[in-house]
Amino acid sequence: MLQQIKTEKNEHCINRFSREHRETTYNSFGKKGHSVTVISSNPERKTGIEVLGAKAAIGSMYDAGFLTATPKGADIVYLMETMEAAGDMFDKSIDFIETINKIGENYKTAVKQSGVKKVIHLSSIGAHTDEGIGILIFHYNVESILRQLPDDVAIKFIRPVGFYINMFLTKALCFLFLLIKFSE
Repeated sequence: MLQQIKTEKNEHCINRFSREHRETTYNSFGKKGHSVTVISSNPERKTGIEVLGAKAAIGSMYDAGFLTATPKGADIVYLMETMEAAGDMFDKSIDFIETINKIGENYKTAVKQSGVKKVIHLSSIGAHTDEGIGILIFHYNVESILRQLPDDVAIKFIRPVGFYINMFLTKALCFLFLLIKFSE
């Protein structure tokens, strides 16, 4: 998917993948001489990221400054948000929609201030509307937030069908964010 995207500097920035997907992505880009940075909220992932040959940047998707500084120099930012990023699925005090909206605002700020001009956003089927989609409305909301970016920022929304995860296995996951910078 990402290999089909043409950019001027051939630099990419990608967010949140499973370990297997990180390895596949790194094998597609990093082993071809490109610089890859993976941003994760989990310091325990640092070694695993570096074993792949990528640079690890540990931070938070709630820190717009961190998200702004890290993708500088990348051509493409790949963004995605999940319910797990908002907090514990069993914590009734969390407003998941509002929390994910904040993440979307942070993404918007980061893209705008970092100078990245291309965005790929993993959304969901149904994100074209704010009616009748239940909890998936957060995808509609974040798409709406990202559409507020300046006209010189190109955005591709990817809307696959919904997929489900095992909340017990992924409770500790927050996010990953990869930056791929191709050597010039």
